[in-house]
Amino acid sequence: MRRTDFLVGSAALAAATPLAARAASAGAGFDPRTPIPVVRARIGGRDLTFVIDTGYDLSTLAPHTADAIGLARTAVPNVTDYTRATLSGVALGGATLRDHGALVTDVSNWKDLAGFDVDGSLGYGAFSDRAITLDYVNRRLTFPGVLPDGETAAITWMKYHERSPKLVTFDGLSIDGFPATTQFDTAMSKNVIVFTTKLPDLAVDSAPNAPPYTYEEAALRPGHVGSVRLGSTLLGANLVVYAAGADAHVPTTAIAAIAGDGLFAHRAVTLDYPGSRLIVS
Repeated sequence: MRRTDFLVGSAALAAATPLAARAASAGAGFDPRTPIPVVRARIGGRDLTFVIDTGYDLSTLAPHTADAIGLARTAVPNVTDYTRATLSGVALGGATLRDHGALVTDVSNWKDLAGFDVDGSLGYGAFSDRAITLDYVNRRLTFPGVLPDGETAAITWMKYHERSPKLVTFDGLSIDGFPATTQFDTAMSKNVIVFTTKLPDLAVDSAPNAPPYTYEEAALRPGHVGSVRLGSTLLGANLVVYAAGADAHVPTTAIAAIAGDGLFAHRAVTLDYPGSRLIVS
């Protein structure tokens, strides 16, 4: 099942407020076995493994893990593949996350993406009251006490389609000079997915030596572009990107590209959720 097919309401986001001071030392290392950010957290005295998911507001939890921690669940009328729950007391890297919504469901898609078993995912609703930094250089998630300097873009919270949750989207990305409204998705390990119907004048050269990639159940072809920038900051030159044509799961909104972990492999991305800012440093 695609994550964009969960027809549930997005979590309410806190109004923009100044960032409260927090200890910058709090954080958790990424699992070295996978390029996507996977961290260990603790719930009810149990150590659990979660993917950090900026592509969805709700967290997910495997049924056997929910059973192990005694998590109460609420059935959804006419729905059999997930139940609702509230995750409380999630301890991550020296911080306790806010109570937030979760789905108890099959998480085998996360195993496929990570390459090993995980207990679920932490959606961005878990962090909506704070800022987090995904430091891809040092392979670590931290909670910055002070926001870093860097190229900054407003998080615009667009949807993938009218019934999807709001997403971490931003403007200011350009691909070979073409502006592209972009979603940041930590479940996508590659550099960029380009929806070619949204950028019809962008030339994506062939990249025959790059492996194919499947995203949201569609097989995408690899290609090269000359450069990808955020504002005036060059994020990469001669990059392999993946072209998604009309037969892919194309957003019905203005989203024209998806930025993945590979684009920021030599940088850190700070997501200031209360202030709706994305900072690349």
